[in-house]
Amino acid sequence: MVVADTPQVTPITEGNFYFAFNSDSRKLLDMIVEASCVFGHASDFLVPENFLQQDNFSVPVHQETANRTPSAMSACQFSIGGGKKHGFTAVAGYAYDLTELNKWSENQ
Repeated sequence: MVVADTPQVTPITEGNFYFAFNSDSRKLLDMIVEASCVFGHASDFLVPENFLQQDNFSVPVHQETANRTPSAMSACQFSIGGGKKHGFTAVAGYAYDLTELNKWSENQ
């Protein structure tokens, strides 16, 4: 018997997904994948320090995704008049491949 350590590289086609959109316009909302953008140094995720410290919070253009706790959030800004309402939809899940995800999202 021969034991060998050989590299084997295979593409990953499955995985978790997240997206959110305004319910009225179905426009996709900006995503936040780096939790510290919202929570700052509060690694217990109890208080959104960065969000509360900014007068006009905006989603950072660059976000670190390697060696981070997985996160998925969205941000949007809107005004609501008296007696009015505003909604958004967020969807998180798992798909075996991009084709499956596309079929599912087209039906929503």
